[in-house]
Amino acid sequence: HRDGIELSKINSMLVTFGYSLDEANCLLAQAIFHIDTYQIYDSDGLVLNMNGRVPDEGAMVEAGIAWTLGKPIVIYKNDSRSSLSGIDNPLVIGLSNFNLIDNIQKIPIKFNQLFSNGFSPDINSFTSQVNTYITKGKELFEIYAGSRNNKIDISRFVSHLDK
Repeated sequence: HRDGIELSKINSMLVTFGYSLDEANCLLAQAIFHIDTYQIYDSDGLVLNMNGRVPDEGAMVEAGIAWTLGKPIVIYKNDSRSSLSGIDNPLVIGLSNFNLIDNIQKIPIKFNQLFSNGFSPDINSFTSQVNTYITKGKELFEIYAGSRNNKIDISRFVSHLDK
């Protein structure tokens, strides 16, 4: 929020320098995207506040960028609201390895655990981890897709989850 206020001053300066409001807004949007992307890249990790029925869309993009860069993500949520009848979206909580923190004081403890367990953001090793998710996802999808007209083989499906 602080950066947004400062950037709004830049927007009015761009208009003063002769840019149309649309041009200034476009340049400002590009600046925000670039700055946020850099700040995520330069960080040690990301805290994602999931309180509320639906997470903030900008926070979700930032979390996706952090995940892609191999940054640890700690999800904070002490709110029972969700968009899926009490269940948080698996695509969101998966970004933190399915761990949610419900006490704000536990956030630094969780980061300390991640880093003391040897977590080291490394895009090359992370690519291997992403490939593992893709491979497992393909296997699970093929089991599911192959059983659409029949009852899904739950034991086979679950056994692939445990690999």
